[in-house]
Amino acid sequence: MCDGHAIDRGAQAVILAALTLLASACRDDSLELRGAHLVASVSSLNFDTLPADSTWRLMTVQVENRGDAATNLVAAIESVEPTGFEIDADASSCLQSPRAPLAPGESCTIAVILAGTYAGAQSALLSVGYSAGERVELLDAIPLNGVVEADLVMIFAGGVGTVTAQPGGQCRSTSTCELHLFQGTVHLTATPDSGYAFHDWGNGNCSEEPTCVLPLSSLNMVLPRFVQQWPQ
Repeated sequence: MCDGHAIDRGAQAVILAALTLLASACRDDSLELRGAHLVASVSSLNFDTLPADSTWRLMTVQVENRGDAATNLVAAIESVEPTGFEIDADASSCLQSPRAPLAPGESCTIAVILAGTYAGAQSALLSVGYSAGERVELLDAIPLNGVVEADLVMIFAGGVGTVTAQPGGQCRSTSTCELHLFQGTVHLTATPDSGYAFHDWGNGNCSEEPTCVLPLSSLNMVLPRFVQQWPQ
C-alpha cells in the first residue's frame, strides 16, 4: 500500500507556474502526489491515435483524498507547443460549480479531452494541486500523450497537373485525392503539365506560389488550380 497525494483541477485554474514532474508509481498505476495526501488513479494518460473523422477523445483521472482534512483541488494543462489537450470542467466532478472541498475518503474525477485542433504527435502535462486560501500548491504533473491523424483532401479546381505531398505522395488533377497523415505540417509542391501554369491553392494558409507548407488540423482541404497557357 502506498500513502498518496492526488490529482486535481480547479474549474478554470490558469495556474501555469513551474511544475515538478514526479511520477512515482504507488500500487497499480496510481500516482502519489507530494504534499496533500491525494492519490491519482494513473501516472500517465495515453490517448493513442485520434482518427481524423473523430472530433475528440475523452479520458478521466480519479482523485482520492487519503488525508484527514478536506482539500480544494486545482488542475491545469501545461505545454510548450500548441496541443489539442484541454480540461473538460463540465465532465469533471472535481471541478463542477459550486465546488465543495474534497472530504477525506472521497474521490472525484478530472476529465481531459484530446481534440483534433492540431495534427501529429501531441504531448502536455496535467498539473495537479490544491488551494489553501489565496495560495495554490501545484504538486506534480501527469504526462499526456496522443497522436491526431490528419485527412488532407485535394479537389482540383481546374487545369492539368500534379501535386506532391511530403509526406503523403502524389495526386493527379484527374481525380479527387485523399491522404491520411500523422504530421503537424505537410509540404505541397504543384507541378503543371505542359501547356499549363499553376494558379493558386484555394486555401487561405497557402500563397499563390507553387509550393506551400500547410499546417494541419484533423480535417484539411486544398483546391489546387492550374490554368491553360496560350501561345503568345
